[in-house]
Amino acid sequence: MLRKDREVTDKTKIIEILDKSKTIRLGLNDKIYPYIVPVSFGYEFKDNNLEFYFHGANKGKKHQLISKNNKICVETDYTGEYKLTYNSATVEYGSIIAYGVVEEILEVREKVYAMEKLISHCNLHFEIDLDLLKVTRVYKVKVEDFTVKSNL
Repeated sequence: MLRKDREVTDKTKIIEILDKSKTIRLGLNDKIYPYIVPVSFGYEFKDNNLEFYFHGANKGKKHQLISKNNKICVETDYTGEYKLTYNSATVEYGSIIAYGVVEEILEVREKVYAMEKLISHCNLHFEIDLDLLKVTRVYKVKVEDFTVKSNL
């Protein structure tokens, strides 16, 4: 990280950035060019272990690429206000870049748990339809390494 003065290691501040961020971008391997797709997410951050949860249709490019290569890069951020300084401009922001392995969750209780995390993070509250869950793929990203940066 070039700007070490903006690196965030405090767990409370990392959770604050995660809570303010509403979308993760999945960086997947697709032959010559990377494939980046934004998705809604939930997360769990315990004992400095970070996991992301997301879902999708039973078929499609995202699922196809994950099944070929489950190494993933995840990015999330939020942007605050732009501010003018002496002779330049800056912006308030927080961002996380993570690397890990994505796996499909197959067990029903785990799928429900992951979807509850996602729904809660999106500030929604409703009961999960188990029939709909049968035709929904639910994924977990086990983060192996991440960096957090902010300018608040």
